[in-house]
Amino acid sequence: MTQSIPRSSTAPVPGRGSALTLPRDCDVCIIGDDVAGLLMACDLAARGLEVVLFPTPGDVPALGLDAALAPGFRLPAAELLERLGPGDAAEAYRLSVEAVRRGLLLAQKAGVPLGPKGRLAVARPAAAGLLAAEHAAVEVLAPETSVLVGAEDVAALLGVATFAAALGLAPAHRLDAAAFRAVLGAAAAEGEITLMPQVTALAVDVHGLRKYVTAPRLKVRAYQLVFSGGAALRRVAPELVPSLVPTPWVAGRFHLPGAQVAYAGLVEEVGGTGLRWHWDQDRLALAAETATLVRGRGAATRVLRRHGAALAPPMGAAVGQTARGVMLAPTRRGMPLIQEGEKGVWYCATDGQDLAHGLMGADLICRAIADRDDRIRLFSPFGLEPAGTRPPSRWSRMAGYWRRRFKAAFEAQTEPGSAPLSPHGAPEVAAHGHAGRALSLSQRAVRAATALAFPTAQPPSRE
Repeated sequence: MTQSIPRSSTAPVPGRGSALTLPRDCDVCIIGDDVAGLLMACDLAARGLEVVLFPTPGDVPALGLDAALAPGFRLPAAELLERLGPGDAAEAYRLSVEAVRRGLLLAQKAGVPLGPKGRLAVARPAAAGLLAAEHAAVEVLAPETSVLVGAEDVAALLGVATFAAALGLAPAHRLDAAAFRAVLGAAAAEGEITLMPQVTALAVDVHGLRKYVTAPRLKVRAYQLVFSGGAALRRVAPELVPSLVPTPWVAGRFHLPGAQVAYAGLVEEVGGTGLRWHWDQDRLALAAETATLVRGRGAATRVLRRHGAALAPPMGAAVGQTARGVMLAPTRRGMPLIQEGEKGVWYCATDGQDLAHGLMGADLICRAIADRDDRIRLFSPFGLEPAGTRPPSRWSRMAGYWRRRFKAAFEAQTEPGSAPLSPHGAPEVAAHGHAGRALSLSQRAVRAATALAFPTAQPPSRE
């Protein structure tokens, strides 16, 4: 079957591919030049394979925040244990830790500045029990990679008393994803990789021993075909990935003169709709999930000011610098899509805000192609939807968003009785296993662990 892919740009990509004649044979053809696609191209070419790379114009834009280079997944760790079993779940989590270390090493070698350390998941009182359960499960998967923080310490770190608990992951860093991708793109342009031009139409035949990628005046035959990034998948095989639909967010930056926040790592709220942010001294970068795409800077600014009031009460005095509605690339139920479809056809779609997932997917696919490493099977339970599955409608997504909003608002009104707090500000839960031990830590021990895992760091210079 041949599928057509509409494209939105005809600007050529610099490289040897712009002057090619038909046909072109290669070992691996990669469609998609996101971080994972560029990493795969560089890695496979270094292994001696002939690689052809097609860029994917018009992919989902970033939120305007730095990306997170941190272990773990958005799927709760307890659910990961249930889906995969203790052994495979621990191996999947370990792969994410290895991806973080690889990313840190690549960034340091390439001269990409690392941002402040740390990533925190925070919760209001009604949802604080979720963090206690998550900490207990992460301790089973990868001991000593997470720390549970009580209300007092969260308030000291973030400068507001909105949140009852936080869960930090280590190792974790902020990283400028655009700078990281630019370095990888330069390496691909200089390496033994054929960079094809951007085209207005592309047809792909994924059946048979050889895969065919055809464009006007261009044709590529490859033994292995990789789709990297949600944009490539949605255009090539929308009937296979009905759940890979971008979700609307609004993102922007604000200047709050005089604001002083101790914690400069990435922060994300759990237990409601999406909310992510980080501070750069007195500047706040903020993103929030919305029911529909927000159009216009004024409307985006108003939405962000409303959400930002829980993070920095004097938002009325904040100077809005940028604000816009964006569509964020999704993941499969909180997990990256990393799998082999038909023999020799590989898929890698990750949230661009979680760089470790792209690094992990690139490594797993490269090892599967070059070394016949089968660890990619760990992610098969989170793979493509069966053929014929209907995608969620716009109205069902909106209903899901408002359902989460109303649930969070209702729980906030009943939170005094719904999640009793311990003397340390964390929710009381049954004292069993790792959760009981974590919550019985003294305040001094929690502070020491937090300082060790997430020391305050000044943001790197962007000049």
